[in-house]
Amino acid sequence: MPAPLCLFCLRRIYSNSRAITCDKCQRWHYIRCGNTGISEKVYDEAVRNQLNCVSYVNANEVPMQCKLIKEKKLQRHQSRQTRATQGRLCAAWDRYGKKEISTSELL
Repeated sequence: MPAPLCLFCLRRIYSNSRAITCDKCQRWHYIRCGNTGISEKVYDEAVRNQLNCVSYVNANEVPMQCKLIKEKKLQRHQSRQTRATQGRLCAAWDRYGKKEISTSELL
């Protein structure tokens, strides 16, 4: 499974990243994105002590210009994901047409 994208900057978040999930939407974001108020020191201490960092991201706190930029990036990302999915679907359909896979495997 690919690494999730930051809710704000759309960069990949890996297991060693300083990131948390929003308690409302369950999407990941870096602690520096979204005005979490969680410093790197507090985050590192929470991780070290196996504590949860609580975050609630309010879209109204994000400047409008920032949201518009991020939405364009999100649209591009979604378009790439759609094209990739369509490519995999067409490839599976071709394999089904050549009798390389069964109906249940296609579905």
